Amino acid sequence: MGAIQFSICGEDPLGTQPSGSSCNLKTAQFVPWSVKAVFSGHYHRNAGGTYQNLDMVVSSAIGCQLGLDPHGLRVVVVTADKIVHRYYSLDELSEKGIEDDLMDLIKKK
Repeated sequence: MGAIQFSICGEDPLGTQPSGSSCNLKTAQFVPWSVKAVFSGHYHRNAGGTYQNLDMVVSSAIGCQLGLDPHGLRVVVVTADKIVHRYYSLDELSEKGIEDDLMDLIKKK
């Protein structure tokens, strides 16, 4: 089986990636090891995809945004049973905080 590659750099309408940049991630190498998710960031917008039950989650930078996503951060909670993540804008965090279901998962750890 050949490796399937995600290339978030291939989608670069603003020309922000250096020429010849290697941003490909060979996802097939993670599948045999039962990896459930790969998280990365600083893409200046949120992105991601799924390959054979492997989630690729890309979080926006907290500063300068190049997409429509607001300034924010991703909260990731990993338990023995699951991985839960949500992106929160900075305004949303300061007004409402982290949602109760995520806080409950954090408290159980």
